[in-house]
Amino acid sequence: MMHVPAFLAEKIVKRKTRDNARTPVQWSDNAYAGFSTVKPWIKLNPNYQKINVEAQEKDPNSILNFTRRANLLRKSKDLFTFGIFEPILQDHREILGFIRKDDNEAYLVLINLTNKPSTLELKEEWCGETILQNVYNPQPLVKKMVFMPFEARVVKLSQRI
Repeated sequence: MMHVPAFLAEKIVKRKTRDNARTPVQWSDNAYAGFSTVKPWIKLNPNYQKINVEAQEKDPNSILNFTRRANLLRKSKDLFTFGIFEPILQDHREILGFIRKDDNEAYLVLINLTNKPSTLELKEEWCGETILQNVYNPQPLVKKMVFMPFEARVVKLSQRI
């Protein structure tokens, strides 16, 4: 068996491990983020007092609650699982767009994948009612939209495409 000095072994392990990307689940703003009653061996993220599950559950506009609403929508409409998937905006470098539809209805999904505002010209047939979004001060759908960083919208289309 080959002997590796401790300092070198530690360097090798740190380079190969994913522990430096892991932190305990931040359940609350309590000691140790509510993850444990004793100090965890792995370092806590210092933002745990502001960003934690308990705070997210209290905020109706949190990422956690948006994700819950998105899952409820997906479970309530079979077309999000079994409907036709139609990609749109394949040439847009910042906004992911697609339509999910079945014989009865159609939904447009638009997501700004960047951390900066992004502009999109909406086609007339993409008009409808926004039924889910993740921004605090949503703007109505207009022909030329500016999507905020990481903004996501689901629009029930007025007409089936």
